[in-house]
Amino acid sequence: MKWRVVSVAGAPCEWADIERVEKLPSRPAKYTVYLLPDERSRPPRPFPCLCYDPKQAEEKPDRYYTPQTLSTAQLMLVWRTYRLQKLRKLRWRSRLLEKAPSIYYFAFDEAGRVLDFNPALRQAVAALVGRPPRRGRPLWDMILPENQPAFQEELRLLREGRSLQLQRPIGPRRAEVCLMPLQKGVYGYYALDITVYHQLAELAIQQQSFQEEIL
Repeated sequence: MKWRVVSVAGAPCEWADIERVEKLPSRPAKYTVYLLPDERSRPPRPFPCLCYDPKQAEEKPDRYYTPQTLSTAQLMLVWRTYRLQKLRKLRWRSRLLEKAPSIYYFAFDEAGRVLDFNPALRQAVAALVGRPPRRGRPLWDMILPENQPAFQEELRLLREGRSLQLQRPIGPRRAEVCLMPLQKGVYGYYALDITVYHQLAELAIQQQSFQEEIL
């Protein structure tokens, strides 16, 4: 197996056959590790990359490197760490969440940073809040102001290890919401849009009332 090494934005490397680019691609190539000039360049999403930092390279070889000690074994470690991170996200998110337009999902960590979300949530947040969500950003950027006090209390219960199920208005719509711990320090938010069911129930009540008035 041949490993590719790509230096991003001038990250130092002593390998002869290294490729150089100005910025990270939107998605990594297979069996490719990207060298970054510093920790600030690391993307918030999982990515097979190493940041230049001689002081931490020996202690954390899956995150940092120094040109003098960079090896094929370290590249393999970085790639497998990246694949493991992707696998963990697949455990949180099923294929149903990828395609269902009425199910909104995101995962977040103990510090309140967004880790993952599905396409339906991206579209809904962009429409309601005015900007799409981003991994690594605070989850409060996605929560409507009127829902934040209640969500604060729900977070407290989640951190105690409880799962919650409730109904909540989200903008002009209504949703059945489930919040649960996914693993240690990671939590999931799942919302099913039930607006149409409420509309049908209200319509049935109106029809019943109208029939009673006629009779």
